[in-house]
Amino acid sequence: MDTSLPSLAADVAVLAITFVIYFALGYYYFLRFLFRDYDPPYLPAVLFSTAFTLSCTLFELIIFEIVGLLTTTTRFWAWKSCLFLILTLLLVIYPFALTMTFFSSYRNLSWPINLVLSSICTGVFLLLFFRLGDPFPVLQKQAGVLSIAMGISRVGIVGVTLMAILSGVGAVEFPLNSMTYFMRVVEPSEIRRVEKLILNSCEQLLLKKKRLLLMIQKAKKAALEGSPDHGRDSSHSYLRKFLTGGSQSERERLEEDVRNQEQFNRELFSQLNHLRYDQFRDSESKKLKGRFFNLLGVFFIGYLIYKLFMSSINIIFDRVARTDPITRGFEIAFDWFGIDWLDVQFWSQYISFFLVGIMLVASVRGFLKRIMEVFIEYSSAVTSSLLAIFMGQIMGMYFVASILLMRMNLPLEYRAIITQVLPDIRFDFYHRWFDFIFIPSALVSLFLFFVVFGKRQ
Repeated sequence: MDTSLPSLAADVAVLAITFVIYFALGYYYFLRFLFRDYDPPYLPAVLFSTAFTLSCTLFELIIFEIVGLLTTTTRFWAWKSCLFLILTLLLVIYPFALTMTFFSSYRNLSWPINLVLSSICTGVFLLLFFRLGDPFPVLQKQAGVLSIAMGISRVGIVGVTLMAILSGVGAVEFPLNSMTYFMRVVEPSEIRRVEKLILNSCEQLLLKKKRLLLMIQKAKKAALEGSPDHGRDSSHSYLRKFLTGGSQSERERLEEDVRNQEQFNRELFSQLNHLRYDQFRDSESKKLKGRFFNLLGVFFIGYLIYKLFMSSINIIFDRVARTDPITRGFEIAFDWFGIDWLDVQFWSQYISFFLVGIMLVASVRGFLKRIMEVFIEYSSAVTSSLLAIFMGQIMGMYFVASILLMRMNLPLEYRAIITQVLPDIRFDFYHRWFDFIFIPSALVSLFLFFVVFGKRQ
């Protein structure tokens, strides 16, 4: 093991360069996708990019472990440092920044009061968060309150729960939306009917707005003529006030009609958009790409059934796999075909590198896509900073949980570093907890999908 100064400097340089690259990518994603419609604040952007950087560095260390890049000592201390930093970020800095941003919206609060309130809220959060893991058997032995194992065990519960829910939704959503059997066939006459309704509704809205505009102009003219400069006859003035008072209620009714008509127009446009999207999906399903995704959907339906069955078996019999799927798959395949001249351990290393890389990229891409969908749906100019900070915290917890679950997909020699860094964690609990949450998540998603599918049909 080379621990010389040049080797250590080279290892630190590699980590520093990748750290800067990940930070730049996170910052670009934040500005380009999350805050493209708002003026980006500095603090949420830096926090989000830092969480993204530390999460990607954890994934990077798994790849380095497989390919043997960096020395063993450097990788060990890189794991320790990265886990400590991401825990500090998720459990201290993020809650403090979230409460500071929230209290800053109240302009009557001074900065010292804001600081005190944020510190109190952060302390309460830490107390409740660490109490969260007490009912769960997440540690093999009691660890210190400030230890890395204690923090990771609590973060893992939240992250694995989130992963299981998203996995259950995704396991149902992707295959069923990819299969042509569940696609709605839209006739051109149906689209033409909705377009005609939109034209008629727009004409009605235009007429109502014209009437409303004329009433407003008449009311302004009557108010102007009723002023002391334009007339001295009090009887005429009282008569105009009586007439305009009667028209006021009519004006309010017309304004209400305009609002209702606009809402009806939005619903029609939304319906037309869905119809055109269904028509596009139906036309794409007849092409080669659509046929491929249909087969892929059928395959993943089978995998969903298998996953639900195996998760139920794991929970009922308290079972956890001891061999990684890659090595186990090679062993079954070689035994089936009678191949005994290939080295399972040798080939599993390279296949592990390839498949783990795919899982890491898919995990990061999938979760960032979910973040963007949620942010676009619920953010506004007022809540955008709060939501960005909160989503960054959830992202960090999600990726920490990915490391805990991904350990089982690694051969024994590559998962040893994670076990060495976190010796007190009971990793088998997180796999059972994932199965326990995945089953109701998938079943509820199936139920909701068929309810929506029945209504659309």
